[in-house]
Amino acid sequence: MTKTTTPGDATADATTAEQPTKHTQCNTCGRRIVATIPEPDTQYAIATQRNLYQPDHEGAGRVAWLTDDETGGGYRQDPIEFATIEAAQARINEADAGIYTTSNNEAGAPDWWIVPVDAIDAVQSHYDDNGNYDWPDDCDTWDCGDGTGNVCGECARCIEWMAGQDEALLKAAKVEAQTTTPGDATADATHTYTIPQKTSGTGTIHDIASDLYDRDIVFASRCKWAVVLAAYYGGKGYTTHRTMAATIAAARRAGDYSFRVIGRGGEEYAINYDDMERV
Repeated sequence: MTKTTTPGDATADATTAEQPTKHTQCNTCGRRIVATIPEPDTQYAIATQRNLYQPDHEGAGRVAWLTDDETGGGYRQDPIEFATIEAAQARINEADAGIYTTSNNEAGAPDWWIVPVDAIDAVQSHYDDNGNYDWPDDCDTWDCGDGTGNVCGECARCIEWMAGQDEALLKAAKVEAQTTTPGDATADATHTYTIPQKTSGTGTIHDIASDLYDRDIVFASRCKWAVVLAAYYGGKGYTTHRTMAATIAAARRAGDYSFRVIGRGGEEYAINYDDMERV
């Protein structure tokens, strides 16, 4: 069971409250998204999200999942189910080992992570009826609000908000086959570095820190560096890389944008021709 709530929500479902939970934040509005930790007999699926330089509110950058056609499927397609986390991780490792050809506006290979199938079901329920989203109390103040607590669910702002909720829900539900420790660049596991929220009104639009929420940078398996766009651009806004050459290539592709290159522990690197130096 998954449950969407806000910080300090004392009215959360009792079943959710009794189960171990973890949370993340919506990249669009900063709301807290809660997911229950799965039971031992849970079936698993692989969530995926394309790495785009610019957010795509029409759907290309939204979270999806692995389906029978081996691509990120639409919301009406059921995911491939795996009996264990390890089986799902083996499929991800296989994809990571292959060659991925980027398309227009794509900065690198998609991100893959493992979630309980129940989390996919929750996102599918949103697609079936966007009334299943836990819309914020102030949504009626949006341009498309009708004054009676309803919004259109079709404009760019609504789509961006819904996409952010789906992304946060699936990331809150993420499970891993194994864990690592901060700064362990050689471990065959994912690792998350959190860029702390900056104080509102400080810094510039070129900062990678957001003034709305903490920003999680999830390093994919065996990745040592991340090219992180300024928080101003919105969306996911980063790619992770295993080799220095791939990192430098991604940084060059991002040359028209404000960005920083960081390591797994948040240390910053400067690009010097075909080399990188820690700042």
